[in-house]
Amino acid sequence: MGLEIPFYGIGQINIGKGKGFDGVGPYVGLGLSLKCQSGDVNFYKKNELTDFPSMNRCDFDGGVICGYEYNKLLTSFI
Repeated sequence: MGLEIPFYGIGQINIGKGKGFDGVGPYVGLGLSLKCQSGDVNFYKKNELTDFPSMNRCDFDGGVICGYEYNKLLTSFI
């Protein structure tokens, strides 16, 4: 289970009877919990095979969003 927090800069333009929008920006992802059915394994700690964890608790990346708002109905494509 994790959480992603985006920081988008969004612009709008009137198109027909609605508005089109698009945006771009970074996001921060945080790993909150990870469970394994095969036992008590913590993927966020160093494992025996390598000197680094299997998964990172924190993630940084970028994203794009675009969509169209028509008659108060919002349709977005991420």
